[in-house]
Amino acid sequence: MVRRESGGSVEGMAEKEKVEKGAEEPGAENPGAIYTKMAEETEGGRKVTPFPFPMLHVGTDIVQISRIETILKNKTGGRFLRRILTEEEALSMWIGKGFAAEMGAKEWESFWKELERENSQRRIAGRFAVKEAVIKAHPSRSLTFHDIVVLNDQERDGEIRLGSGPPRAYVKGEEGKPDQEVRVSISHDGDYATAVCMGVEDLGTRWRFRRGRLVATTSA
Repeated sequence: MVRRESGGSVEGMAEKEKVEKGAEEPGAENPGAIYTKMAEETEGGRKVTPFPFPMLHVGTDIVQISRIETILKNKTGGRFLRRILTEEEALSMWIGKGFAAEMGAKEWESFWKELERENSQRRIAGRFAVKEAVIKAHPSRSLTFHDIVVLNDQERDGEIRLGSGPPRAYVKGEEGKPDQEVRVSISHDGDYATAVCMGVEDLGTRWRFRRGRLVATTSA
């Protein structure tokens, strides 16, 4: 027979003592427990549950379209376009106008001048905003505009045809790693273009639950 104490069985008392001492931390087996067990007290005495996925980051940006129009009409408009857009992006945005995918230096120079003359300030503002949002969503990287490619892809009959569909953004991979797709959304309202990006830290990093949150350990 199991000897009983005033508070219940020996096994029950031991289990209660473990819980009271916090011996059982929420782990990978039950990550949802973090929302009820791991609230932290801030300086003001407020109980706050830490964000459980620190590898996720959100970036946002807003651009005035008329400002982009002024820049494009300036004599440095072509230089601005080349700084913001990769050649792949430029071709994808105007691929329906009959430009060849392979062009020499003279053809490219004419191409950029053609883009300056286009009524493209709305689309360029959107691209500028989304790239700024992507940069903000990757605080551990020193990204440039040319490290980010934003395309409008749509799959039709097994082929990718550029120029239609929702935007997709790709961040250049580090040290031979493949490019990383990130989630983006672009919106236009009046004289403004806005963009939001959800970025993720290096997926090669190993994560585990520690005290109710995901913590980076070692790289794979």
